[in-house]
Amino acid sequence: MTISDRATGWPGALAHILDRLTVGIGAFASILFLPLVLVTLWEVIARKVLGVPTSWSFEMGYMLTGTYFLLGGAVTLLRNEHVRIDLLYSQFGPRGQAIIDLVFLLVLFLPFCIVISHALWTYSADAFESGRTTGKSAWNPVAWPFRSIMFAAFVLLGIQVAAKILHAVEVLISSEAAK
Repeated sequence: MTISDRATGWPGALAHILDRLTVGIGAFASILFLPLVLVTLWEVIARKVLGVPTSWSFEMGYMLTGTYFLLGGAVTLLRNEHVRIDLLYSQFGPRGQAIIDLVFLLVLFLPFCIVISHALWTYSADAFESGRTTGKSAWNPVAWPFRSIMFAAFVLLGIQVAAKILHAVEVLISSEAAK
């Protein structure tokens, strides 16, 4: 299901709201492409034309790229554009696929998102409390903003997993009602 599908019950309606959140944050993340291009362009001009490389462009570039990539994970899941090894999945109907999705999402993916989000929260909080810097260049900015984005991205992915679970429940409920 995608966000354009009409939700018929409360699980689908709630999933639709979560899908809209993912799309909104994904739209924000897509805007980060422009500063990434500008940072890269400036570094090329500074290094090749002016002969003065910047001390900050490498770290700014990897932070923007990482943010773009991490926040895009939830959108990728929403649109079913992730890698799926499909040996049997397509052989099942919507109800069978919903059961497979539900088991996979509840048993593996949601717990993974929760564990990683918790670890990233600790990772970010530690950097904030200690004032830790990245230590990767002469610029050496504080590390907590990027680490916080990593945490937020996995929370968003967890929210999208919850939306997928609700979509699967909606399919199962509507399949039961059709019988």
